[in-house]
Amino acid sequence: MPFLKVTEPSGVRIVPLKTGPITLGRSSDNSLVLEDQKSSRRHCVVERAPGGGFRVRDLHSLNGTFVNGATITEHVLRHGDRIEIGQTEILFETGNPPEPAPPPPPPPPQAEAKPASARMGDANATRIEPAPPRPRGEETLESLRQDNENLRKLLAITQKLASELRLEKLLEIIVDTAIRLTDAERGFLVLVERGALSFQVARNYRQENLPRPDEEISTSITKKVLETGEPVLTADAQADERFRGLESVRDLRLRSVLCVGLRASGEALGVLYIDNHVERGLFAVEDVELLQAFAAQAAIALHNARLIRENEKKHEELAESHRKVEELNRELASKVERQTQELLAVKVVQEDLRVQLQTKYNYDQIIGRSPKMQEIFRLLDRITDVSVPVLVQGESGTGKELIARAIHYNGPRKDKPFVSENCAAISETLLESELFGYVRGAFTGADRNKKGLFEIANGGTLFLDEVGDMSPDMQKKLLRVLQEGTLRPVGGKDSIGVDVRVVSATNRKLEDLMREGRFREDLYYRLNVVTITVPPLRDRKEDIPLLIEKFLDTATEAGQVKKSLRPEVTAALMKYDWPGNIRELQNEILKMVALGSGDEVDVSVLSPHIRAGGPAMGVPGSVPRVPLKELVESLERDAIRKVLAETRGNKSAAAKQLGLSRLGLRKKMERYGIGEPG
Repeated sequence: MPFLKVTEPSGVRIVPLKTGPITLGRSSDNSLVLEDQKSSRRHCVVERAPGGGFRVRDLHSLNGTFVNGATITEHVLRHGDRIEIGQTEILFETGNPPEPAPPPPPPPPQAEAKPASARMGDANATRIEPAPPRPRGEETLESLRQDNENLRKLLAITQKLASELRLEKLLEIIVDTAIRLTDAERGFLVLVERGALSFQVARNYRQENLPRPDEEISTSITKKVLETGEPVLTADAQADERFRGLESVRDLRLRSVLCVGLRASGEALGVLYIDNHVERGLFAVEDVELLQAFAAQAAIALHNARLIRENEKKHEELAESHRKVEELNRELASKVERQTQELLAVKVVQEDLRVQLQTKYNYDQIIGRSPKMQEIFRLLDRITDVSVPVLVQGESGTGKELIARAIHYNGPRKDKPFVSENCAAISETLLESELFGYVRGAFTGADRNKKGLFEIANGGTLFLDEVGDMSPDMQKKLLRVLQEGTLRPVGGKDSIGVDVRVVSATNRKLEDLMREGRFREDLYYRLNVVTITVPPLRDRKEDIPLLIEKFLDTATEAGQVKKSLRPEVTAALMKYDWPGNIRELQNEILKMVALGSGDEVDVSVLSPHIRAGGPAMGVPGSVPRVPLKELVESLERDAIRKVLAETRGNKSAAAKQLGLSRLGLRKKMERYGIGEPG
């Protein structure tokens, strides 16, 4: 039969291994009670192995269990294996155990001693070789060795506590270590949080968390330790006179309880509470001293971990404050930027008001603050009240009709009609009937009388655009009306008197047409009483930002999302020479707003020739910075759009003016993606 040979200072014992497990440790409830102070209360167990034979299993002892010099958690035993627990050596052997030695002679009466088996609490143990009593010096040496061992353990524990900076993990280590040091069943760590008790950790010897810890311990004992600072030790709380009247002790049926305080820097941090609710007298005085020494180190570690946690929290709060400050700075910078833009806008408005105050009339429909435009405004001030004919000269798209409208709506005729006609958009026959009207039966389809534009504009203003494209015969008829102040409708016999202020406009030089015999000199002088020359956009680029803002607002009013231009886009628009003038700029802005994505328009939606940054196409002496084919296509595209606008979508008239057939014009419109006129 296998057996254990236990060698201790007091002697050697033989313990047969039968069917049941044999627990080893200092506690009296073990199968084999050990004398060695380095052994835990329940140190290890020798039991049947699942595969046959026997094994030794460590029970979470403080100093560990060694087999053949190596620490183990579990080990299957073989013949001759040496189990070491502190200074105790236990051999595992198979075969029959040796016969017990004869009992020693009885001691003298004055020194009667109990048998070793009774003292060790194991009826199955057989005493074989009694050891002679140790001299007093050896006992003192053993005590010193035990003290040194306790100091070594505390030093190792202190190092472990000091190395753990995570507060949650540190709390678990404190409780688990307290349970191992004292062989307790359960451990509780209760801290003081804002003047109230807070159960931080509750675990058992298996290192399992306990639910509802506040229902498992005596809060009265806990509060007493906090108030007095003195530890509480009881071998049996049920029978302890100090706790007889406490309901928690009675209801929980508490037995062995040890509770010590945690203090650091003169502050009560909480208590460390351990117990065993089954076994009586589990804790001794030396356990109090050991747990107090451990609690002192644990309190320091806990205090430091709290300081680190508070420091980390303050650092996080500081980082959050820094983030909020940065966010506020960004918001402030954005607000300052908006206010700056608003102030600039106010400044622009004030400048416009200042300019308007310098002029007699309001010209808010004409966008321009450049010196050349201011000169035009001052000229308009002088001629608006005088009903003399005005000739407005300028390239296509410069806003000549706006000048005519400003003359009309600022003048004495503003309550009468303002009528406009593009002389290049219709044929000569149609232009005559359009200007002078006709009577019923004057020509096929004339089924009723119709007033002409002169008669409609009677008392008001008639604006004749592209007057240089008028035929010689039509020029003659117009001259007669201007001279006599009367007109005769087509097919009519009676003359009709009219009072009309004529404002004409042209993008061609009438002086050159006169020299070529294509424009009547007398009509030229009749129309050109006052000449206003509107500068092209390339000569007043300081007005481009104002025009851009105006057209962006126009797009927003038309239902588009309000957008802004990136600085590089504005720079490209400022660099370009705009041969199509304001009309070309407006079309470009509307196109970019329609094609651009997001709140800002980037250069990707700019027309290629504008993005290339070259000088205006078609300007004498300019050197194109784009491929010639692209340059020609751009010119053709712009020319077709311009003529279609001037002819009000009449493709036959546009084709004739461009020198193309109607089919040729349609093919080019398809090629360049120009839609049918609305």
